[in-house]
Amino acid sequence: MPELKKTASYAWWGIKLMYRANPRRAIFVLSVRLMESTLGPLLVWLSAMVIDGLIRDYSAFSERGLFFWMVVLFVILTILVEVLEPIVEMNKKLLTVQIQKHIDELLMEKANEFEDIAPFDDQNFYNKIKVIRHNDYVTELWLDMTSNTFGGLVQIIGGTILIWTVFPLAPVLFVIMALPRVFAEAKLNNVTFEGRAEVQELRRRSEYYMSIPLSHELANEVKMYGLTSFFKKKYKDASHELIKMLSGDQRKWTLHNMGWGIAEAAVSGMVLLLIVSQASSGGIAVGALLLFIGALYQLREGINELFAVFAIGAREMVNLRNMAEFLSFQSPKTSGSLPVPARIHQGFVLEQVKFSYKGQREILNIDHLMLPHGKVTVLVGDNGAGKSTLVKLLLRMLHADSGSIYYNGMPLEAYDMDAFRSNATAVFQDFVRYEATMNTNIAVGDMEHYKDMDAVMRSAVLGGADGIAAKLPQGYETELGRFFGGTPLSGGQWQRVAMARAYMRDQSAQVLVFDEPTSALDPYMEHEVMRRLKQLGQNKTVVIISHRLSTARLADHIVLLQEGNVLETGDHLTLMKRGGVYAELYDMQASKYQEAGHNQ
Repeated sequence: MPELKKTASYAWWGIKLMYRANPRRAIFVLSVRLMESTLGPLLVWLSAMVIDGLIRDYSAFSERGLFFWMVVLFVILTILVEVLEPIVEMNKKLLTVQIQKHIDELLMEKANEFEDIAPFDDQNFYNKIKVIRHNDYVTELWLDMTSNTFGGLVQIIGGTILIWTVFPLAPVLFVIMALPRVFAEAKLNNVTFEGRAEVQELRRRSEYYMSIPLSHELANEVKMYGLTSFFKKKYKDASHELIKMLSGDQRKWTLHNMGWGIAEAAVSGMVLLLIVSQASSGGIAVGALLLFIGALYQLREGINELFAVFAIGAREMVNLRNMAEFLSFQSPKTSGSLPVPARIHQGFVLEQVKFSYKGQREILNIDHLMLPHGKVTVLVGDNGAGKSTLVKLLLRMLHADSGSIYYNGMPLEAYDMDAFRSNATAVFQDFVRYEATMNTNIAVGDMEHYKDMDAVMRSAVLGGADGIAAKLPQGYETELGRFFGGTPLSGGQWQRVAMARAYMRDQSAQVLVFDEPTSALDPYMEHEVMRRLKQLGQNKTVVIISHRLSTARLADHIVLLQEGNVLETGDHLTLMKRGGVYAELYDMQASKYQEAGHNQ
């Protein structure tokens, strides 16, 4: 009973989802579906009355009496059925699109509810989103199931009433026949479900292998190493397995439908022969024979529609339940309510901070670390040392497993999350290249000043992107990227655009975080970026990640991370005098640059 109650609640949630997508269209589709289901039995009854009327009196039609108007009503209802069908199909397709749009909007809202980026690092999160977003058939099927439930009930009731007047046992007989078919179909649906893990895995692999030779980002390497044939074979193998699996499913369904179709046709035939024999001996009227045949069709149609809902409903209810649970999930709130003070006296302090991704290898293990305010701090270390993870913790994109992080003497969790992030700006290593105008690419760095062109141009100057805009066909209104046919930029140019985006908050933000901001820049631009950051950092907390120790040399404070631990801290001169790991790494890099310059 509790499980049935839960299933009913999810079904009701699905109905409300349709209604909220477009209330008028949802009501229209369901109402017309009920009307169509009612018209079927009504037309059968009218046709039987017309036949009996003609047999009794051929002149009844010309007298313009009740019989005449029954014929007119039959014709009008027949036309109405034909007119309604394409209108309903059109509205069903439009409603399906609107339901999917509504779901997409709910997904975006749900993504915005997550306070950190941990869910986005979870593969299950993406799998759920893909199932919800890209299985349009689920939305359309649930719409059909809902309308068929009501329509099937009406057809069964109408057909049963009509048949009862001719052969009372027929409805019971066909319902009894349908029951084992429902159980067989439910079992078959579960083993041939296209949304099952093995089918989705083969689909994902096929799509991945097919996309590689067609990807612009991968074109250089694919051409260089001649990989098209390799991935074409991978695609063919995965597609072959997928087609083989789907073919097996279709064979099972074909045999199932043929077997039950023959059995139902045989039973229907025997019942029909019995009724025809009674009609031929005068036991029942000809109109009653026609009534029975039409009503039998309505009854079987209603049973098939309704029982199909039960057969696939349990399987599809899993999809609906997953969708409902995902969209209804309330993520835990860790955000406080404190505003960020206008004057900052102390930067970040980390105490006993540990972090690992989903309980795997420990990424960070920091006993104590200070990142001073009013200075530029550079984080250095090998790949995997934990530098990017550390800045994500500082920006509250991730939460530490244990320990505390303080900003201006208060725990990060005490601050209002939106207020804290509005007080910061960042350039991430995987910065976004928006397929939009250059103006938009920069302006999104501060949505409060999105339409402030002066702020955009000032930020472009600070980020070194003003020169790029000057060379573009339409300046700041030039579409960037290839997706919509815009102007492509080099890696270094995109990085300067991302820097300009971050500078949109240079006046309001008190925390500036830059993850490899000069990785694609030449040495001259790198020096200019550091010069500007030192100017801006006089009253701000500036944290930079860099593999280039030439960048670190210009910083006020350096933190060397190794395997998630703080190995050394200090300024460049202090660390060089200490002669530790930092000094060794700096000398190594400097000698390589000298060798490169000498070879040139």
